Amino acid sequence: MSFSGGHLVLVLLLLLAVRGLFVWGRGAYHRRRLPARTLQPQQVEACQRQAFRELCRRADGPAARVDMNDWFTSQGWNRADALLVLSEPLKPDEVSSCSSPHRPAGLMWAHLDAEKIAAIPVLAARAPSAGR
Repeated sequence: MSFSGGHLVLVLLLLLAVRGLFVWGRGAYHRRRLPARTLQPQQVEACQRQAFRELCRRADGPAARVDMNDWFTSQGWNRADALLVLSEPLKPDEVSSCSSPHRPAGLMWAHLDAEKIAAIPVLAARAPSAGR
């Protein structure tokens, strides 16, 4: 028995349909077991912004894994609330980069005396006038 190209396509489509049905059924089963949501629809957008800011604060880098369970618990959100907040992707106008929490705040001019500033030409050129 040999399969033609049409039969192969039909078998692949059937396998994709079975997989899709499995994924849908698994999702329905897990959603049914979730507790009731406590967030109101009008709260979701503000909560998404809060969660994103906290995620950025905790992340060590762009591909870092971040455990947010304790933060969600401290907010009083259950699993259904957390999934709702994290389910909707960020809108393009809200996307911003996470600043590194380990980045220095900048140069502390008060920590430099005149001798140190004079020893480094770049600093001497940028040194604030007298009042530092």
